[in-house]
Amino acid sequence: MLITLITSSLHLFLNILCGFAVLNGVHWDRNAEPRSFTETCVAALLVGMLIETLGTFVGMLLGFPHTSMALSIWIIGLGLFIGRVRVIRNRTRFPRLCRVHWFEWGLGLFIIEKVGFGLWQLIERGLLYEDGYLHWARIGRLLYSGINWSLDPTSDHFLGDPNGKIYYPLHIPIWRANAALLNSQWNDLLAGFDSIVYFLLIVASVWLMVFRFSSNRRLAAIASLAVVTYPLIGWHMGAGFADLPVASYGIAAVAALLRREWILAGFLIIGTAWTKNDGLALFIPALLAGLAVQQVLVGTRRTDWGIRIRAFGGMIGGMLPLLPWLWMRTHYELRLTPSSFQTFQLYPEAFPMIFRDMYWGTEASWHWWTMSFLVVFPLVRFWKDSDGRTLLTIFFALLVGVVTIFSGTDLFVFLENKATFQRSLLQIVPIGIVCAAYGGWLMLGARSRLGPIESSTKRGGIS
Repeated sequence: MLITLITSSLHLFLNILCGFAVLNGVHWDRNAEPRSFTETCVAALLVGMLIETLGTFVGMLLGFPHTSMALSIWIIGLGLFIGRVRVIRNRTRFPRLCRVHWFEWGLGLFIIEKVGFGLWQLIERGLLYEDGYLHWARIGRLLYSGINWSLDPTSDHFLGDPNGKIYYPLHIPIWRANAALLNSQWNDLLAGFDSIVYFLLIVASVWLMVFRFSSNRRLAAIASLAVVTYPLIGWHMGAGFADLPVASYGIAAVAALLRREWILAGFLIIGTAWTKNDGLALFIPALLAGLAVQQVLVGTRRTDWGIRIRAFGGMIGGMLPLLPWLWMRTHYELRLTPSSFQTFQLYPEAFPMIFRDMYWGTEASWHWWTMSFLVVFPLVRFWKDSDGRTLLTIFFALLVGVVTIFSGTDLFVFLENKATFQRSLLQIVPIGIVCAAYGGWLMLGARSRLGPIESSTKRGGIS
């Protein structure tokens, strides 16, 4: 198990080096706010993971072996970093050392406990849940072994699924198969280790987003604690599901959007669709709606149309790397869901069940009551604030999308067991927590003194 942890860490290190090379080697958006070192690290790791899996997939589509593609991408990524190391050093804003407060030590203990619980599950129990094994771990293991796996649509083992029911995206299976190459074997710790990494990325993204707009470390710690204590999150770190990765890419994309890094936001948001089909149905439309509100509803200020065109063009351009997967899905008529779920039919009885599962009788109820209060009570202030409007639009679009799917399709049947609905809520809850923290900050009144950019610069910057 120690060897698996070492090789998995080496895999992440290769990803972050590749991400750093890309983030510092490409001129993303000239209107963007500067990124801190920690924000760059979070974005670099996610970008590196996406580049690795998308590149491996495209290479396999062109007929290259999986092993050759994985090795080539690692070598190219390392070469790019070495070639750009001087530029990276000059452009990187390294953090200043600062005193760690008592509440941050407490937050750290909560995080350590969650990570320890996730590792214990993977080491002692393995992958126990059917979805985590069938849809992601099993496909990754088949790809790694090269047995019962094919990209030939006429094969009985097309995409490793002999039943042909639902074809999930391949980001997680490819990344885990590549990790197994470095580890030289497959095991359950490797199959779920990435879930722990995505959990840490979610916590870091929430902390950084809240600190960026508030410069308040206590508020950032409270928001991060709300993520850490969300009831399902500990179990998901050992389940091998795709919901934590979706949440991680979603929150990172929203953070990039609020920094006006539109190309990066578009690239990160495709991580949700490249991880799970929910991204196509929920996250990409929600982020586009948020961008529309950010660029069109500008209050009394006059926004240059050139900036708007660059914003929409940049985000759509950032989404283009998903085209090979969308082409394959369309060309081979791969389904998003079973055919019985593809027609709209309203189920009125779903609404009290959804209210029950969110606000009554579940361990996460206090999270949703608190988020709702902090979003609804300062609603007018939200709408008068540019970043507040954007956040509110994205969260509301995601929430409406989830409710519509479970009340307007045959997915209504999954409300009976609560688990599927709660997993969908887990994907959007980090954005909801940031939105609630923003509402709390608006209620404090300090937001009226500083604009969106000044609040992250005049108060000492981002560490």
